[in-house]
Amino acid sequence: MTVTTTNVAPRRGDIGYEPAPLEARIHAAALACISRTGVGAVTVDDIAEEAGVGRATVYRVAGSRSDVVLGAARHEFARLLDILEPQLEDVQDLEDLLVRVLSGAADFMAASPAAQYLLEHEPEVVLPPLAFDRSTLLFEVSRAFLVPHLKRHLSEADASRVAEWLVRLSVSHILVPQPGLDLADPAASGRLVRQFVLPALDPLSPSEILRS
Repeated sequence: MTVTTTNVAPRRGDIGYEPAPLEARIHAAALACISRTGVGAVTVDDIAEEAGVGRATVYRVAGSRSDVVLGAARHEFARLLDILEPQLEDVQDLEDLLVRVLSGAADFMAASPAAQYLLEHEPEVVLPPLAFDRSTLLFEVSRAFLVPHLKRHLSEADASRVAEWLVRLSVSHILVPQPGLDLADPAASGRLVRQFVLPALDPLSPSEILRS
């Protein structure tokens, strides 16, 4: 699955860019290094050693240190979408779709050593790209991925709106997790979806909400 936001060929570091095997290996090496030392301390030498290549190869294949780190982060996001794609093919209804997206994204983040290291030790690296006024690419790519799935159950306008809600819910949970709420647990995601998301689309009576 390839997701792009324009009709031009994606460039290195863009979501939808398909790295060559060696470049993908360098991205994986960068993520492994970041999971141990964070972004601030990682060097091109560290990445090259982890990837089993020379420093010059990193520059030639994947670009500068900043290019490698950004490309690795965006490639990791594309990997999340690739994991979610088959999980959304056989959804039963809208609730099932929303739950799979929320729980799948939360589970992916919880299982990412690099993401967990950064959230714990270098939140200042994670916060700016995820801040709502600076995450245009995040929303555009997520919307491009989610809307076709949501349109099976919603109008196009509602599909676009709900796609943004899902991103905002996921980002909020990542940045400020609520104690006792584990969105990686489908049961917890289901309660959230039934009580707060679905009523906004098809309002339920208070008694129906309580029974859910």
